[in-house]
Amino acid sequence: MTIATVNLANLKKVKNSVIGNPSAKLQLARDDFFIRKLIECINYPSPPSIHEPQGSQDDIRIEAAHVISSIAYGSEEALSALLRCNAPHELLYAISHFQPQDPIPLRAAFARALRALAVAISDVVGPSQWGIKPENALSTRHEATEALEYLFQIDSLDIYLPLLIDTSPQTSTSIAQLLASTLRTPEHRKAISGWLPPAERAKEVKAHRGWEKASMTMNQNWVARNLTGLLRSRDIKLQEAALSALAALAKENLAVAGPLAKPMPDRELPSPLQTVISLSKSRSPDVQLAACLCATNIIRALPASNSHNHPTHTHPSAVPPDDTCARTVMNIVNRMISLSTPESATHRTRACFILYNLVTDDPALCQAAFERGCLSKLIALVGSLSPSPSAPDTTEDADEDSIEEPETTSCLREAALTAIAAISLFDNDIRRFLTSPSCLTSSAPSPTPPYPTLMRPSLSPSPSPSPYTSASTTIIADSNQGQGQTPFLPLLTHALSHKHTGTRYAACQCVRALSRAVAVLRTSVVDSGLGMKVFWIVMGTGGDGKGTTREGVGKGEKEDRRVLGAALAAVCNLVNEFSPLRQTLLDEGLMPRLVQILDVEGVGEPALRISALWAVKNLLCKTEMEMKQEVMECLGWERLLRLLEDPDEGVQEQALNIIRNLAENEDGIDMVFREMGTAVLLDRIVGALKSSDEDVVLQAAYVLANLSNGQETHQSHILTYPYMLETMHTTLVNSKTDIRRPIVSCIVQLARTSRGIDTDSDGSTSTNTSLISNSNTIPSPIATESNVRGTETTQVLRRMFESTLRHMCDWAGGGGGAGALRGSPGARVGTGMGAGVGIASVIEDDRDVVDQARIALHWLEHGDGL
Repeated sequence: MTIATVNLANLKKVKNSVIGNPSAKLQLARDDFFIRKLIECINYPSPPSIHEPQGSQDDIRIEAAHVISSIAYGSEEALSALLRCNAPHELLYAISHFQPQDPIPLRAAFARALRALAVAISDVVGPSQWGIKPENALSTRHEATEALEYLFQIDSLDIYLPLLIDTSPQTSTSIAQLLASTLRTPEHRKAISGWLPPAERAKEVKAHRGWEKASMTMNQNWVARNLTGLLRSRDIKLQEAALSALAALAKENLAVAGPLAKPMPDRELPSPLQTVISLSKSRSPDVQLAACLCATNIIRALPASNSHNHPTHTHPSAVPPDDTCARTVMNIVNRMISLSTPESATHRTRACFILYNLVTDDPALCQAAFERGCLSKLIALVGSLSPSPSAPDTTEDADEDSIEEPETTSCLREAALTAIAAISLFDNDIRRFLTSPSCLTSSAPSPTPPYPTLMRPSLSPSPSPSPYTSASTTIIADSNQGQGQTPFLPLLTHALSHKHTGTRYAACQCVRALSRAVAVLRTSVVDSGLGMKVFWIVMGTGGDGKGTTREGVGKGEKEDRRVLGAALAAVCNLVNEFSPLRQTLLDEGLMPRLVQILDVEGVGEPALRISALWAVKNLLCKTEMEMKQEVMECLGWERLLRLLEDPDEGVQEQALNIIRNLAENEDGIDMVFREMGTAVLLDRIVGALKSSDEDVVLQAAYVLANLSNGQETHQSHILTYPYMLETMHTTLVNSKTDIRRPIVSCIVQLARTSRGIDTDSDGSTSTNTSLISNSNTIPSPIATESNVRGTETTQVLRRMFESTLRHMCDWAGGGGGAGALRGSPGARVGTGMGAGVGIASVIEDDRDVVDQARIALHWLEHGDGL
């Protein structure tokens, strides 16, 4: 398509030709001359020719905006062409020069074009709002990222956000839709929720001195306040757009969600959240879903429903959400999921994702969804979209079935599987239900008696029978309740081979959830072949172990990195000590593949590297020395040392986890000291204990606790390594209970050793330890002295830790309990190092930690056990 002249008639012709025609959009995007002229028409249209039908310059500008709206929804190439011509800047420049007398169609057309362009840009940058979308080329992503940041600069916000209260509902709707689709990161939500019109911003600056911070209220949040006002509109499209924008703004944003949930000063008026809930009963399915999403994001942002996200900071206007809100959302999405008309596919897809957003990472809400029958409806939905599960499943069959499948059907299956994975992530009863023949019943089975739960190994090195700790994925043991044939697992097997990327991703998440239960892993996951199928995805052989070519992923081709990450997360469970597949996966080449992911595919992908290390960590948990050596021969000790200093703190944490599991017995401890080198190993531990990341500090403390159970030589190295004891003391004083626990256990073991090792013929005790060095530099060799009596080492430990340990016990009530501490919020203990300065601001040690502190004190003072 070649456009020689850009005029009103040609623009109308182009608009009609590209609507719903991707190939025409792509062809037009390749016409650089036309794209440049099109963008010029936004602000400087050419006057109409005397030989053409007369039309005003506003008409030309309106048609140019319509064409931009149409081609923005095209391919990456079309979007890239618009970005190269600086379309966002030109649109904002035009909007900034709007005059009161400008016609409504002009304002509406430009707002619609800006929305279309912003949505296309956000879809490229991500993250996706509704499932997994195809990944874009890096060049386009870079251009789009810059353009998106430009749209969220305050100068840009000053131009288009005031249009939210434009007199034209079409204009307001477009701006609300823009916000609904572009607010995908916390930074952008903060920028919008903190924005005020320039005039109000100037008043705020005068009203508050620079050091004063006013708490966010609905009156200060201009955008949220006006979006809430738009909910009263009778325009269905505007209502839906305002609800969707509020949902995007409130997601994980307590500053917005808190005021929205707060009751109104006039008790006769409903709160904004109550208004949202009332709109969830609208006759319009689109408004219903938008209201459910808005209510979901408000509920999940409040600390009462997601306390782990806001452990210490609550908004002054936040109130606990009413359970009625969550129940209402579940009832509506349940009803929507049960619809079966072809035109309802998009609505059902969104309902599934809304349910996912509501329950994800919240065990209580997952249980509530299960009890309300959500899981049965979701499984029935997946079954209605899939071929008969009774037929033999092969990769070729799955590919043939999915080639002609509409995209809407694939997206609906992905959404349903995603919700199933979220609901089943925490509870064994739910996982057993998924693998039972009764999983298509209309309601959840009655609660079953609690089954034995596998507890984590004791976290204190003494006096428990096993002094070592291991780090592994938490798997909950249960009884084998699987009887008969489940209708769900064949559906899941089929989904793992589907050509649709999102379907494979969601199916991997389901396998990950199922494999968290020991009995389900040992039986259903193994017997159905799900475990090996997800393993072959990690291995990159197309999901069947044979390298069978499948559209999108075949032998030698790379799986989508997100699918690979989800499959890798499932494999982390498959290699736990309980899994029958552990040795099989090792024999099939898992370790070389994990190393490849670390060194090649994981470069620039921290999540992939962390998952690969997580799998290595689980492989090493409670395993024989032969397997430990086999794993480390492949991983390499030099690589492990490099990982300890990786810029990504998550990688550091997992590397420490690996050392922790290697050092879970004396042979392992000896191997770690020998292979890593004493000075290097202890130097890395000291550095990790000083990390600003609490998870890194925690794992370093556990590593140290395990190492302290080694031979006398190893304990001597720990006692005498420069700055080790000082760093342990600082960690003990300034850390939370979880971190203090292994530190105190380490002190117990070192105190016991200093009292009871190396009895000489004359009855005295001696060891090869030396007093701690006061050197300001860390030497590479370990400085030791011979024939230094254990009592001298005990004196060092007493001087360093006794007062702090005593304060821990005293503040727990003196008798080892923790009751006295909980009544003293904000207490700080002591004024010097020996006195335990700044112990955790608020000391709330559990009984186990306090008891260990008492044991350590007893060894330091009396030299015998309790």
